[in-house]
Amino acid sequence: MYGTTSAHYMLGRIPGVISNIASIPNNVVWYDASNGSTTNFNVTLSDNDDVSQWKDKSGTGHNANKSGNASVKPNWRSNIQNGYGIIRFNGSSESLNINPITFMQSQSAFTMFVVAKATSLSGNRALVGTNTSGYRIYFNGTNYQIATASGTGTSSVAGDTTNFHIFTVIFDGTATGNANRLKFRYDEQDQSLNFGATTVGTATNASATHFYIGVDDTNSAGYWQGDIGSIIVYTRALTSNEIVGVESYLSNFWGI
Repeated sequence: MYGTTSAHYMLGRIPGVISNIASIPNNVVWYDASNGSTTNFNVTLSDNDDVSQWKDKSGTGHNANKSGNASVKPNWRSNIQNGYGIIRFNGSSESLNINPITFMQSQSAFTMFVVAKATSLSGNRALVGTNTSGYRIYFNGTNYQIATASGTGTSSVAGDTTNFHIFTVIFDGTATGNANRLKFRYDEQDQSLNFGATTVGTATNASATHFYIGVDDTNSAGYWQGDIGSIIVYTRALTSNEIVGVESYLSNFWGI
């Protein structure tokens, strides 16, 4: 199990330090909102500026762009969590997206990390997801749910509007059974998922075209109301040690 690995294990040459998230193989997305520099955004941002593009630091060039006109851009806010900045979404109209997302199609495995805080969990709220409900983390009005490859797992995590949290999703379509194919970790702890009548398939949807941040394509899960600090995606199921390493890095960096 992931939880049996030492929480002090870290990646990189220096113990306790990950020097570069992108140095871990198969990193295809790395969004970091910690500062308003042009490393993270297409222009230098000051507190409360609109975000039109969130740049990808993985080196693969998968930048996330605004989904509409100026009135629906989220805002960058400085010095919000552990001295770092975040992107704030209003819960009614603001989102970002990547298009196209061929690198997310027909994948037999992926691992995703999201650092976020909700400021409202009334009704349904989508944190991230594709237009075909893959790579999806959302709140159903009661608990957090995870969905991909036609499977939907409901956790017992009710969430809160007080703290930032680390959301980790691991999909491995080569494994046997729902619980082994789709896993969810919340603040570095394994969570049980109830899949109901759904079955997690062997690969992500081949026809997905958009990866959304702050909403899903049909808005069936609602807009995210709150802050997002980081999103990291790998196109494979990371090892237990790698997962603990990335989570420890995010926990230390963001003060979670």
